[in-house]
Amino acid sequence: MTDPLYIAPTEPWDLKKLGISTLLPEEYGVDIYWESYMGKCGIQRKRFPDDFLASVFDGRLNREYAMMKGLDLAILLLEGKGHWTVDGRLLRPVNGKRWAWTEPQHRAYLASVQLRGIQVHTTHSLSDTVAFIDTMRMWSNKTNHNSLSSRPGPKGTNGFWGDIDDEDYQLHMIQGIPGISVKRAKAIMEKVGFPFMLSVSKEELLSVPGIGKGLADRIWNMFNKKETNGSKSGEGTLASG
Repeated sequence: MTDPLYIAPTEPWDLKKLGISTLLPEEYGVDIYWESYMGKCGIQRKRFPDDFLASVFDGRLNREYAMMKGLDLAILLLEGKGHWTVDGRLLRPVNGKRWAWTEPQHRAYLASVQLRGIQVHTTHSLSDTVAFIDTMRMWSNKTNHNSLSSRPGPKGTNGFWGDIDDEDYQLHMIQGIPGISVKRAKAIMEKVGFPFMLSVSKEELLSVPGIGKGLADRIWNMFNKKETNGSKSGEGTLASG
């Protein structure tokens, strides 16, 4: 990565050696700052529970949240692990004190932070924080984030990937309809067959940039191979069969 990483001077050496030690991050209410494809990015790191709760109760975090509004990607990172009693109270003393802080209160607080547009993440140690920073820098520099917009591909009839035939692809496509489960998709295939037809020819498929003969054949076969009730799917409109 070419974009420099800026680290607040108050951070430990393991973090400061990752980039440039400067007061710049503090202008945005964070400890780590960088610029990426997403814009201005920053991480407010709090050791949990000590530093975090002290910052909550003395008002520092509220001031920092307000400053983080200037970021395109704002993250509150809790480093460490608290210990809770069976009734949900924090066990570990904070700076020699035992704050009245419960798990439900903690979860509600973090939910409120995220409502401000600030992501909340956790790490279990300083070395884990170093790895987290590297991950987020790479993630923020991606030109697109489509992993949640796509669904897994079809599985073969034996449940394994790689052993996939046309009927498996057909079942997968039917499941793309809202409300259609695997069971319902199979019931549709058994009763009426594959309910879609192509409205284009192989030649038209081949005219699409990036589609060669092999892929065109695969698409064509997927829509036209299965016979149902004595008839075979053919060219027509994309509609219920």
